[in-house]
Amino acid sequence: MNQYGIFPLYAGNQFNGTDARSYLILPDDYEGEIPGDFAATDVVQARTNTLFTNVRYALGDPTDESEIAYVNDLQEQTTITPLSEWLENDRSGVPRAEQLVVPGDYETIPRMAELTEQQVENQTAADFFTLLDLALNDSSMSLIDDSLKEAAMLERLEQIGIGPGLEFDWSGLETDVQEALTNGFENGFERVRAAVVEGNSDIMVDMNGWNVIQNTGDFRTDWLTRAAMADFGFAGPDSPASHVGGIIFTDANGDPLDGSNRYTITFDLEDLPPVTEFWEIPIYDAQGYFVENELDRYSINSYMLEEGLLHTDGDELVIYVQHEEPDDPEQATNWLPAPEGGMRFTARFFGPHWSLIDGSYDMPEVVPVEE
Repeated sequence: MNQYGIFPLYAGNQFNGTDARSYLILPDDYEGEIPGDFAATDVVQARTNTLFTNVRYALGDPTDESEIAYVNDLQEQTTITPLSEWLENDRSGVPRAEQLVVPGDYETIPRMAELTEQQVENQTAADFFTLLDLALNDSSMSLIDDSLKEAAMLERLEQIGIGPGLEFDWSGLETDVQEALTNGFENGFERVRAAVVEGNSDIMVDMNGWNVIQNTGDFRTDWLTRAAMADFGFAGPDSPASHVGGIIFTDANGDPLDGSNRYTITFDLEDLPPVTEFWEIPIYDAQGYFVENELDRYSINSYMLEEGLLHTDGDELVIYVQHEEPDDPEQATNWLPAPEGGMRFTARFFGPHWSLIDGSYDMPEVVPVEE
């Protein structure tokens, strides 16, 4: 994924099978030689100088030590290697343990260390615009040369001292400019959060109370959609070809989800989420972070169902969501531990059928348990 939220490469069994494979990923304006080893389909033009790579391996049974060892071995075999080192290593990836760790050398801002946890919630308007200027001055940040919309935005930012080659100074701004930027920052945050929580119809579809973002395949200057995706699922896909997510903050009665209550999510075993890969229901606190629990369980997924690790009754799978462990052993088997306070779900559907994209699938509601 590049810094615009675009994935220049999706690789995996639903795209090109399970055989071992190597890809050559080229940075923006690459002019070097390309080894003849690579098929054209395996050479990726990233168009930017910054990339984030997310590799997932599915673990069917987390209690099976042999399967865990197998997945760990796959992880060890997966390497990301500079092309020069790949060539020197007889056209093979260099294991991570054998690669040099190169310390990062980049500019920071005074409050950066304080923003490492819950960055979005803790930052101020001054932090936001200072970080924006920092990013735009990073040598690895590639702009969109042919984007009139981005160029117009950069021109507006230049008026307050933000942009490539500029040094932004919040304290040097006039008071009325600081106030205007603070209002814009706060209103922007609320607009993004409202789009996620309430389901902005321009970027979301409703799936029985779960809001599903409409992946356009190009987030470049679709700033609201990109910000909404970053808010509820950083590094989420820019295309439904890989997976889609459904987010929900409220129960079937429309009340905010809270760990002080108990809930159930009931799936019809004859009408499970239609996917080619797998589905999962992770649980987070209200800000989108996992919360430690005694089971070390942070989601319920279809692999657990397939492996017989969940209890089913008749034609139903009932997930029990609450802070305290259920007294009933069968309910405890299907227990998804909830944080103490506010919470939310971001369901993920890998290899989704279209009914999960257009919202026509009858996704079960989060039903409060009557005390």
